[in-house]
Amino acid sequence: MLSVHTQAVSIVLQVSLGWSHALGLDDHGIVWAWGSNRYGQCAQPLATDCTAQWLPTKQPDSSHTLSGALSTSASTELTDVVNQPTKVQAADLKKVVCISAGSEHSVAVTADGLVYAWGWGEHGQLGLGNTANAYQPQQVDVPACTQVACGSGFTIAIAAGGDD
Repeated sequence: MLSVHTQAVSIVLQVSLGWSHALGLDDHGIVWAWGSNRYGQCAQPLATDCTAQWLPTKQPDSSHTLSGALSTSASTELTDVVNQPTKVQAADLKKVVCISAGSEHSVAVTADGLVYAWGWGEHGQLGLGNTANAYQPQQVDVPACTQVACGSGFTIAIAAGGDD
C-alpha cells in the first residue's frame, strides 16, 4: 500500500489516474499531481535551456546500419517524474471542482465552469485548437462545464445546464 503525505491537505475529494500520472483534488479546490511529467501532465517546469546533438558512430562491416548516441546538455534538471504530490500552480486555476487524467494529459473544471487542460496534445484532446503539448494549464474555449472525463487520447465535458 502506498502512503501519500502532502502539506495542508485536510480532505481529498477526488483522485484520477492516467497511464503513468495521478491527480488529486483537495477540499480547498487545489489540484495535486504526481508521476510522469513527460508531456507536462503534472504541470511542473521542464528544462528551458536544453540542447541535443546526435553523435553518429560507424558500424564495422555494415553499410546500412546507423547507430550513435544522443548527447544532451541542460542548464536545469528535467522534471520527468514528480515523486510526490505537488500543487498544480496556475494563476487562473482556482476553486477546482472536478479533475480527470487522460493517458498523459490532465483536465480540471473550476467552480465558475471554466475548463483547463494540460499535458499531451497529439490528438487535439486538450481542446486548444491544435495538437501541441501544453506544459501549464491552459483555459479551453468552451461554454461553462460541470464535469470532464478523459480517455487515452480524448476528453469530454458536460456543459452546465440552464436557460441559455
